[in-house]
Amino acid sequence: MTNKVNNVLNTPIPGFVSFTAQWAFIQNRTYVPVPLPFIQNRAYFPLLLTAKPSSVEPNPSPAGTPAPAAAQPSIQPIATNNLTAYCNQNCPGISPSLAIEMVKRGQLLLREIQQKPLLSLSHDPEKAHRELANITWFLMHCALRKGQGFSEGTFVIEERGRLYSFLLSQHAYLRASTHCVDRSPVNTGWTSYFKKSSLHHGNDVPNGLMPAQKRTILFDLIDPLNQNDITPLFFKPENYGTQGADLIGHSKDYILTRKLVKPEDDIPGIQKEIVPRVAKQAFSNLLKHIQANLPVYGPFLEKLDPAIFDLSKASKKAALWGIAYMYAFMKGLEEQPSCLASLHEAASPLLEVLRAYDNLDKRRGREVFLSEAEFNRFIAEEISS
Repeated sequence: MTNKVNNVLNTPIPGFVSFTAQWAFIQNRTYVPVPLPFIQNRAYFPLLLTAKPSSVEPNPSPAGTPAPAAAQPSIQPIATNNLTAYCNQNCPGISPSLAIEMVKRGQLLLREIQQKPLLSLSHDPEKAHRELANITWFLMHCALRKGQGFSEGTFVIEERGRLYSFLLSQHAYLRASTHCVDRSPVNTGWTSYFKKSSLHHGNDVPNGLMPAQKRTILFDLIDPLNQNDITPLFFKPENYGTQGADLIGHSKDYILTRKLVKPEDDIPGIQKEIVPRVAKQAFSNLLKHIQANLPVYGPFLEKLDPAIFDLSKASKKAALWGIAYMYAFMKGLEEQPSCLASLHEAASPLLEVLRAYDNLDKRRGREVFLSEAEFNRFIAEEISS
């Protein structure tokens, strides 16, 4: 077995001397040995990066010659507000009529869940898979109604823990997650050696009936952005879980989307809880303007709530809380009658960015946010075929 492990760790990979060197490169930090049981059962690591480009830096462009623009991935915007178009584009094997049937079943099930805060453990995995797919289709119906249908994305739902309890009862398992870090229980497993992460739950749905060919649901309750808000449910359909053979695909997806390719997250059809780049840039520009004119703005800002307007912590809070914090910052400025016109003008680009989103006081990024009122309304309304 020792020879087998050594072979895994030292199998050459294009652009790298060994797997050890490759893993250190991926993590951008000193290599931390993977526990032996994990290596023994996961001898597929050398296969994950066969398409990885060489780590050798390209030759710099001659002086005065602009470097060629990086090739951008070709991304086909998806149908974001029409169920039929969404199915045709993203769901091979699932007709629009079958999708609407699953939407209706999911709606009926959610009506039942609202009346039963805690359901007993399911003993029928196939039934559990069908019900989980139906619920996900209903949520996608809600997203499409809001013009936010997606192939990759996240739901954040104010549902008072009833759906969360149901999900736990459907063969859920604990798993590490890189989402909602600092708003979730901390993962202290072996993966925490490589990256700070959360401890969430997963439900695998391998029946081929999920929207956009997803196979699993990552979920858990997360801290609300405002202390008095309802604790929301984080619900993310994903391509792969972290159990069995799915871990191979999940690892590959993670490496491709986090380390090799910078995905375009600010386009229609991508509704992740990631803070939009345009919002981050607009907020950064606003902070730079304030810092550059601190003698003018300082006396005004000192009168405002330090929990929001402490400039030394503003960038860090914006990274953690995203749009909700930026909105609170903007709202605090707008509500001050003595706010200087020049500060209003500097803040206008950020205001334009924020106008594209709803639930500004509660959302972090581009996620499909369903407030309690919205969620209840969608559950109660009649769905036409």
